[in-house]
Amino acid sequence: MGQEGDGSSRREWNTPVRAPWNALIKECLSAVDRHNAAYLAGSDQRHAALARTLRIYVAELKDLICEIEATEQLSTREYQTRSAECDTK
Repeated sequence: MGQEGDGSSRREWNTPVRAPWNALIKECLSAVDRHNAAYLAGSDQRHAALARTLRIYVAELKDLICEIEATEQLSTREYQTRSAECDTK
């Protein structure tokens, strides 16, 4: 993994649950930047409101992804525990 700021860093937290959402999250964050720039360039409050809405959406999506991962990890642990119990019988 590269050093911070050298342009070669990669996220190590990518999982099968997160992977399908990464491109969408990146686009949403880019849209936040575009709306902020448009707001600063012209003072149209709608751009500020849309940037806020997108930030909230991304935060809620990340929370949902974490909840799904936690559920899947729990299911995997339960399966492994039951499988280990069966192996000892």
